[in-house]
Amino acid sequence: MRIVYFSNSHLPSTQANSIHVMNMASALGAIGHEVDLYALRGDPQPPENSDRPPHEKITAHYGVENCFDIRFYRQPPVFGRSTVGAVDAIIRQHLAKVDLVIGRDAKTCALAALTGLPVLFETHQPIAHYPPVDRFLLRRALARRAFRGVVTISQPLQDILCDETGAGRHYVLVAHDAAADPPTLPEKIRKNERPIIGYTGHLYAGRGIEVIVELANRMPQADFLIMGGAEADVAAWQSRTDSLANIQFTGFLAPSSAALSRLQCDVLLAPYQANTSIPGGAQTAKWMSPLKIFEYMASGVPFVCSDLPVLHEILEDRRNCLFVDPTDVDAWERAITSLLSDTAAAATIARVASEDFREHYTWRARARRLVEFATAPETQPT
Repeated sequence: MRIVYFSNSHLPSTQANSIHVMNMASALGAIGHEVDLYALRGDPQPPENSDRPPHEKITAHYGVENCFDIRFYRQPPVFGRSTVGAVDAIIRQHLAKVDLVIGRDAKTCALAALTGLPVLFETHQPIAHYPPVDRFLLRRALARRAFRGVVTISQPLQDILCDETGAGRHYVLVAHDAAADPPTLPEKIRKNERPIIGYTGHLYAGRGIEVIVELANRMPQADFLIMGGAEADVAAWQSRTDSLANIQFTGFLAPSSAALSRLQCDVLLAPYQANTSIPGGAQTAKWMSPLKIFEYMASGVPFVCSDLPVLHEILEDRRNCLFVDPTDVDAWERAITSLLSDTAAAATIARVASEDFREHYTWRARARRLVEFATAPETQPT
């Protein structure tokens, strides 16, 4: 099947949405489809990849299989250039006779459906959170026979989307996020004698960095490794923690490098707060399905996670993680200490999480679900 994936991600970038779309495009290619991924041009590649062809630079940066093509929207320096780029890409798919459009770019996916292309649209937020023009186009595209359905990442968000659109639940697929297989840790890299407590992700409001800093202050016997974050956020937190010798902020790491760094940790942390937000300030704690959780599950490293209702769709306390109250630092300290001291229990939790990942949350399994959903008889135009 010929599939085009329309994203509005910059490639490369520091945003989690770019990790998602790169892995989905790669997974769709890996299960046998011919895939073109459309994206926006991002920052230059790291110097260490400068001798590789452009396509290989990007796939190596994300650590994904190079089995799909990457194309960038044409965006001339004119007003409405995003629309110009979308229309150009859509015309190309009509000429190429694409079999299916999948994507997270609301405007381009909506316009594709309105012009008759079969579209499966994925959203990680309510439609009400999109710009007015995108909302307008989406609501009209939803009524078209070419629109095969909506994919989202949690049951609460499925409920919101059904309420917003009036669509039946059968029209909105819940497909939790996923992760890639972890790399193999090179033998020359050995874990430190001191335990390493790790965190990967951004440092936005609601991500719980305050909790980690307080834990570092309370637990001088352990080293805390904070992987990720925008330069300004990293600088601000380094300034606030310069008196702590046992906390390190690496700044942004390429996804492939972050995966290796996670394997060097003894415990991983996901201290999401009730006010967890994304760029732009939207709070997502009620419906999120964080990439970090699946990456932690895949890593084989035990982890402690905030006990938020939506995460119970994926996690179970003392089975594949330890759940704790997001704001109770004492509970976080006890949970970390228990995993470090009871290595047998920690290994069991990590093993079960890894098994759950391999059974349910690989990118290839997710890609198959989306294609099956989009091509099921009940989603076909009559």
